[in-house]
Amino acid sequence: MCIRDSMLRALSEMLPREIPVEVSLEEIMACGIGACYGCAVHTDGIGASSMSLVCRDGPVFNLRKVRFSE
Repeated sequence: MCIRDSMLRALSEMLPREIPVEVSLEEIMACGIGACYGCAVHTDGIGASSMSLVCRDGPVFNLRKVRFSE
């Protein structure tokens, strides 16, 4: 788990659920168009929809939808 995951997980747990929170994520973007999946992050969803690409789908995400690695 990286430092960013730890900080955002703590923030998510501290804030009341009714407060909307958006976060800007940074990942290594090798291609910048979503072809390489180098910037994939886990988000709420099933199967392939559980991955979002920072370069194509972000970089801003709803904090409540981001899943953090263990």
